[in-house]
Amino acid sequence: AVDVVPALPVLAEPVADVALDAAEVAELAAAVCEDAALVAEVLASAALVVAVAASAAVVEAELAAAVSEQPRREIIESSLSTRGMLIHADSRAALLQVVNQVAPEHLELAVAEPEALLSEVRAAGAIFVGQYSPEVVGDYSAGPSHVLPTGGTARFASALGVYDFQVRQSLIECRVGGVQAIASAAAILAEQEGLYAHAQSALKRLETD
Repeated sequence: AVDVVPALPVLAEPVADVALDAAEVAELAAAVCEDAALVAEVLASAALVVAVAASAAVVEAELAAAVSEQPRREIIESSLSTRGMLIHADSRAALLQVVNQVAPEHLELAVAEPEALLSEVRAAGAIFVGQYSPEVVGDYSAGPSHVLPTGGTARFASALGVYDFQVRQSLIECRVGGVQAIASAAAILAEQEGLYAHAQSALKRLETD
């Protein structure tokens, strides 16, 4: 299970600093609503995707050490034991498949050349490029919106922005030749939806000289 509150797949290669990766996983596991009456803190989810299987064991050890020093250790341990994931993806394609399927709220690319992956990440609320771009700076000091899509909704939603508070309208104006060029297609689609009056409205425009 992933991404009920936050999720952070961290793509780690052998060149990555696993201590930093472990710290990020621990931080995300704890980064939940402070008010337990509003949301259960153990719903936090964190994931680490590694490109080399041997890295997984190293990260596990570093993660245990990082968690042991946290004041909210019990919450983090509960979150990791029920919702944490450590995934070995043996190829670039597999790494990206995991990311795009999870569609995380936060995605940290802790790899040697993170920019090379950006064009293939299709679903993530916020992307943190490289190990010196931790999730916490994106939330509090780097500048972009901190209100991000959760629950896998990054597949079709974006961070909260100014446009969400604006009213936008569609304006459609056709001349005779323009409407006749597209009326038949409109009529066919309307009929397929069982909206025959709509279809007739379109076809009437074909009778105009």
